[in-house]
Amino acid sequence: MEFPEWDFILVKNNIFPFLHGEIGLVNYALDGFYYIIDDKIKILSNQEKTARNSSIIAEVGLEQSREQINNAWKQTQSVDLELYGILKKDITDSLKWQNLAEDERNNMVEEKKSVDDKIAAIKNEQKTIEADTKIKRGFKSSKKVLQRNWGENQVR
Repeated sequence: MEFPEWDFILVKNNIFPFLHGEIGLVNYALDGFYYIIDDKIKILSNQEKTARNSSIIAEVGLEQSREQINNAWKQTQSVDLELYGILKKDITDSLKWQNLAEDERNNMVEEKKSVDDKIAAIKNEQKTIEADTKIKRGFKSSKKVLQRNWGENQVR
């Protein structure tokens, strides 16, 4: 430097402000990053955000339904259904006897109705779980369609 701004500060005593230099470099990098985001990446619409969130919720629900079917139904309800079927068959066979007292016959008929109600409740529960799983599979297939339609426009 031939003509310094301030004569009273010697050039050899000048210290470069490293912090300000680093801040400037980071600001430059962030500006470049924001430029890429603004120009290269598509902003999702509210419908796309809702669809993505719904698909995630549907996947979680589908997995829970599968677990519920596998665990609860196969391990407990199917056994109960078989036992109630055997019990119903025994009651039906017992009702065919000719020498039953009226009170005993009425008790058996009531017990058979109770077993029939329990069997119907178990079957309805199974149908509800399967219908729920079927609905959630539909959400999963709609997610695949969404991915096919919007997948080309996304940066991953």
